[in-house]
Amino acid sequence: MNTQITNIWENALKLIKDEVSELSFTTFMLPLKPVSGGSDFLNLEAPADFIKASLEQRFYPLIKNAVNQVSKRNYNVNFVLPIETVFSNIEENETFTYEKTHLNSKYTFDTFVVGKNNRMAHAAAVAIADNLYENAYNPFFIYGGSGLGKTHLMHAIGNYVVQKNKSANVLYVTSEEFTIEYIAALRKNEFSQFRDKFRNVDLLLIDDIQFLGEKNSTIEEFFYTFNALHQSNKQIIIASDRSPNELTFFDERLRSRFQCGLVSDVQKPDYETRMAILRKKSEDEGLLISDEIFDYISRNVGTNIRELEGALNQIIIYAKMSGSDLNFDTAKEALKHITENNNQENELSVKVIIDVVSRYFDVKPEDIKSDKRSRDISIPRQISMFLCRNLMDLSFPEIGREFGGKHHTTVMTAFTNIDNKKKSDATIKSAIEDIMEILHI
Repeated sequence: MNTQITNIWENALKLIKDEVSELSFTTFMLPLKPVSGGSDFLNLEAPADFIKASLEQRFYPLIKNAVNQVSKRNYNVNFVLPIETVFSNIEENETFTYEKTHLNSKYTFDTFVVGKNNRMAHAAAVAIADNLYENAYNPFFIYGGSGLGKTHLMHAIGNYVVQKNKSANVLYVTSEEFTIEYIAALRKNEFSQFRDKFRNVDLLLIDDIQFLGEKNSTIEEFFYTFNALHQSNKQIIIASDRSPNELTFFDERLRSRFQCGLVSDVQKPDYETRMAILRKKSEDEGLLISDEIFDYISRNVGTNIRELEGALNQIIIYAKMSGSDLNFDTAKEALKHITENNNQENELSVKVIIDVVSRYFDVKPEDIKSDKRSRDISIPRQISMFLCRNLMDLSFPEIGREFGGKHHTTVMTAFTNIDNKKKSDATIKSAIEDIMEILHI
């Protein structure tokens, strides 16, 4: 392991320790191990799937900020599971490397639960992965709301391809990463290397394409990249939170290309699929959990897959930390905050919004109302203010009074900041969507 990366993580831990509770630090931070890194990324290995999920959902901004503060660079931080357990059949002398593809080894077809909501998209994904060079569906455009499995399917295709053909050149990127690399190439005058990377692939998977919107030069470059790959019969897979027709900020020539292959949506899972998702997750964790608990989660938690798995994680962590048996009473206690909110018949209040946001980001409600300025507190505070303004139509002075007597200009700044960030920051946008779904908006 690179000594520099190890030192960065050890110093980042010192900053993180001051920002989280002792329980959170012991449970989530200490088990992390830096396993690889480069000039712009750091991979941290989590010992278990539920730990990884909690890190991604609750602690990512805090960890990334600490790493970047220590390194004085803009690192992309990735949480990974032990790679050797998933790719043990790939020999060391093969060309495949995790860093090269940017694939997440956790997301495979084996861990994907098929239901009515995603059956067509799954069938197409399997067909493409099994016959990559036939280009039956090219491009393959997947769309649907946040947390419904689009990213899982994309990684599953890539993981299947590299296991079947280890010499295949596969690359997964988000539109944000594409943009960052494009800008860096322009600044460093390394455009030929940029084009080599993105155009000499057998399979390009690009996620959250909607975030390329309004970045004209980047869209233009993606258009030429798309054309080069398509004309060379290379497979392109694109994911978005909306259909091609709804991507109105792209010009017609690009939208028409998105639709020239196969377009498939993924919808919210029904009750049976939600139950199957929870059963599958518990099996993957090697846990024996009753259907009574799965039923309770499926009926009381939103239909977002990320929410369902997050609720199960909360129960597991609660049982572990409290020393309780993993039974129905424990599940009810662990999810008490969710059912209590549901029983309020969806009546919105500032308190309800703050409570939901604080649980989502694993911070204290009183911290959100405080004057603390650390990012792990300020972002949840600003999102809470934004939602109070958007969902309850409160005035800026009214919101300020609810948040510990903040000046109305502070609230205005918070609202403007989040309103801008949700258009360009995938993490902020996803968090707002998840929170609104919890609030049943």
